[in-house]
Amino acid sequence: MVNQLRERKRNMIGLVLQQELSSVEKPLYDYMGNKKNVNNYPKTIIIPNTDQFFGFGRHDLFERSKDYALVHGEDTYYWGNLTEKGLKRTGVVHYSKNEEEVMTGLEVPPEVSSYYRLVEGDEVGVVVNHPEKTVFICSVNGSQEPRVFRSWPQNLSEFQSDYPKRPLLVEKFGDFDLRAMTLLAPIGLGSSYWVIAPGGAGKTWLLVKLLDACLKLSREDDSIYVMMVYVGDRPEDASQYIEVFGRNKRGRGVFHQAPWNISPDAQVDVAKFAMKRAHRLVATGRHVVVLFDSISRTVAAHTASSYVDGEGGMIGGGIYRQSLTDMIAKQFGTHGSFDEKRSLTIIGSVLSSSDTRKTSESAVDQETSDSSTTGICRLLKIPTSERPWVSVNEGETYTRFPNGRDFRSENQRQEMETVKKLMRTGAGSRDSSEAHKILLKYARENPLPKY
Repeated sequence: MVNQLRERKRNMIGLVLQQELSSVEKPLYDYMGNKKNVNNYPKTIIIPNTDQFFGFGRHDLFERSKDYALVHGEDTYYWGNLTEKGLKRTGVVHYSKNEEEVMTGLEVPPEVSSYYRLVEGDEVGVVVNHPEKTVFICSVNGSQEPRVFRSWPQNLSEFQSDYPKRPLLVEKFGDFDLRAMTLLAPIGLGSSYWVIAPGGAGKTWLLVKLLDACLKLSREDDSIYVMMVYVGDRPEDASQYIEVFGRNKRGRGVFHQAPWNISPDAQVDVAKFAMKRAHRLVATGRHVVVLFDSISRTVAAHTASSYVDGEGGMIGGGIYRQSLTDMIAKQFGTHGSFDEKRSLTIIGSVLSSSDTRKTSESAVDQETSDSSTTGICRLLKIPTSERPWVSVNEGETYTRFPNGRDFRSENQRQEMETVKKLMRTGAGSRDSSEAHKILLKYARENPLPKY
């Protein structure tokens, strides 16, 4: 019976949203939510995709969730739970024309959300079982086994974040720009890696290549999952990322976007949901790589949104300090290597200015880049330089390797030392342009890593 239910065609694949609990409700949920009183479980709804944020705020989505159902007609349908022994119908109505019965629609009742232990960011498959007049969730994050999805940790609080333990080998496919970048600052699984540059210096160019490489890695290693999140002002940039997904159809990943022409609240909602989904997938036992274009625009959107109260004051450039806390510390600062099966890598682009003035473009960089990252690739804008027009600032491109926290192999360490020695001896300590030419020459002559 269970196998037959799992093989039914899914009527909907949706994403889980949950209302945030108040400071009073949270302790009750932590203590009783999965034990004695399921009604303490956070209000849970299902939406088709993150495009829903474009037209509705989070509050509206929760208010309107009862208005939508997967069935219509004269019959009453109930929510059910998929158990190891088969489908168990609850007493909660999903859809009914009977005015005496309250329809829940795409609001998941506490009896169901607590059984599945749903968390914001889950992806669920939903099935309508017409013979039994029941609507039920048939899968959570791809798993159709109740014993599996009910055993997942709900968050990463039980895991200790650490520095990367293994590399993310984006340079292994022979791309020249990625090779030049990682010769100076390799990326580790579980790192926070920022590509920082003024406009027009090649941040998007590099992120497109990084996305392509990460999707290729996900084809080789099924524990790697890639998320591309675009909060931007140029629709043509989004089209480049979509093209990369089209070229890597067997890659494991998804694209979330918040275009320039939607409200700041919606841009923040998409960004926060994407990070919730990343956290959830890491908790289930995956190495998740989030590529974010752009971190600085998302912080600016938060400053312009209704989510900021301004009580913490502003930093230079018109950015609220609260925006740095809410987006950098609570979202983009949640990277880490958690154990052999779990890591969260965040690779994002950040705007800088071409001088030392604290503007809205440079505020995120100047305030947080040193404290919030494990690796940085800083680019220079050199309009007259020959292609590749991505020019790495070798003096400010680095990866941190604390004592005992070096994920590089011995061969990789030796190659990096060789390159640095060539740059120092060939260019001296003051001629950065010559040092850059030596770096590029080495990358051309050695397109593939020696490790």
